[in-house]
Amino acid sequence: MKKIFLFIFICLFAAGLSAQDKETLKPIMARNLTTEQDFYNAITIFSRTHDQNLMFASAAALIDSVPPAKFENNILSVILSPTADSIKVFFGAVILSSMDSGNKDLIDIVSSGLSSQDSIVKGYAAASLALLGGLDKKNADLIIGLYSFDKVFALKALNALTGYKEKELVKLVKKAAKSKDSSVRKGAAQMLGTFTGEDSTKALFAMLKTESDSDIISDIAFSLSRRPDLAAPGIKKCLSTDSSKKIALGCSLTLGFMEADGIDIIREGLKSSDENTRINSLRAVSVKAKALSEYKGKIADMDLEKQNLKSLIPLIAAMKNDPSKKVSEIAEQTGRAFINLL
Repeated sequence: MKKIFLFIFICLFAAGLSAQDKETLKPIMARNLTTEQDFYNAITIFSRTHDQNLMFASAAALIDSVPPAKFENNILSVILSPTADSIKVFFGAVILSSMDSGNKDLIDIVSSGLSSQDSIVKGYAAASLALLGGLDKKNADLIIGLYSFDKVFALKALNALTGYKEKELVKLVKKAAKSKDSSVRKGAAQMLGTFTGEDSTKALFAMLKTESDSDIISDIAFSLSRRPDLAAPGIKKCLSTDSSKKIALGCSLTLGFMEADGIDIIREGLKSSDENTRINSLRAVSVKAKALSEYKGKIADMDLEKQNLKSLIPLIAAMKNDPSKKVSEIAEQTGRAFINLL
């Protein structure tokens, strides 16, 4: 869904909009409304547009940014409008629930979203019900599924559902990690990365062993990479896994996503006598090299990260003559990954 919104954003900017219109849409697409004018613009677009994408984008911005109380009547007028379609009425109610209105009369409106075929709409419905006190914890999976699309609103709803008790929240997320619904597992994989305890790390490793969706494996790896002190021993052991298996991909991605903490594990893995360990370590190097060469933002100690990675070049160059043909081929590919980094 993030990709969809990015596509919408690009299309809108390429559609001959005036400079003023583009400036109006920027905070909406970024879901970062800060001024009274920003809120007024978003509410105006939400209430008047017939374009579903613009309606959805403005609604998401209002839900996350939370309009000041003075705009409550503007949203109520959308809900009461005889010309508003059911999805706009639904999102109007979700916006009001985000404003902590406590209006129990909204429960019937937002409950309608639970029957939607769209997992994001269902997630917004469940999150709104949690804020309004009308959701059972057994439906928390729906909110966790929303997390990968709307972290702000999902977390707000989950905190309300659990009474801001982290242990209770972790328990719900660990349960969601075993869901058959990929959107729920994706949300769980991302949420588990925000907790610092050993329980969440164990849950991520448990997911890594069974997950088959490459996109979710990437989320699991990123979450694990955020706690190198807890994840390093398991990842080091995991490197010897058959390199053709999905779990091996997760191990390589985790090491590649780690900052300086993972470089010693990679170096040791490249020197290993075990073929799978060498292959998975080489793949971790490729991930790290690609990430560093393409990343346009700022990483703490970027120069140190690059220097650490470049220190592996002699090892990788020597591995092009590895007795294993598979290792030598991957070493060749890994070497090419350094081109944009040098």
